[in-house]
Amino acid sequence: MDTLLLCASHSPLLYCYAKEPTDFKELQKAYKENEERVSEFDPELVIAFGSDHFNGFFLKLMPAFCVGLKAKSTNDIGGFEGELNVPENIAIDIVNYLRKHDIDPATSSEMTIDHGFSQTINNMCGGLNARTVVPIFINCINEPYVPFRRTRLMGEAIGRYAKSNNKKVLFLASGGMSHHPRRYYPELDVGPPEVTAWQHSGGDHSDSLTPN
Repeated sequence: MDTLLLCASHSPLLYCYAKEPTDFKELQKAYKENEERVSEFDPELVIAFGSDHFNGFFLKLMPAFCVGLKAKSTNDIGGFEGELNVPENIAIDIVNYLRKHDIDPATSSEMTIDHGFSQTINNMCGGLNARTVVPIFINCINEPYVPFRRTRLMGEAIGRYAKSNNKKVLFLASGGMSHHPRRYYPELDVGPPEVTAWQHSGGDHSDSLTPN
């Protein structure tokens, strides 16, 4: 087994601004350098960990962990739109391995991801569907949160799975490490009614920001 771990923060403001940030070129250079590292490593499988910002996961059904069996990325602010190349058989193998080892993720055959995944996958892998990717969602946006211990145990189990899989595996992860989501995503029932409706059900709710 050969593995590589790359992690990067994400921000919708990285590609949404009135004036180009002073460090924009340095950030893009760092992405390019890591893309070259990935290209040189040439992984057979990418396991990507990320979060969501009420674009694909909502409080009406919010799993602690969810493995995407099929996935697409939405065109949210700062994100990249498109289909992911998810090897469904490997994703199911990961789920079965985790459940066998006392971790019980949900699964999604229509996972929607946002910039919390897509910035890192697109910028480091040469495109959303340039490589085979299994996306694993972790709820970081609203209580009840996953205890760090459980997240660590899941990561260790996936590491053992990768070790037994005899493939070159890239572990890719992204988080927002320098901002407070509560500024934009209030606790449930604290924001305006249309915001609460969106947090609960997305556009499916008649009172949400963009009702169907």
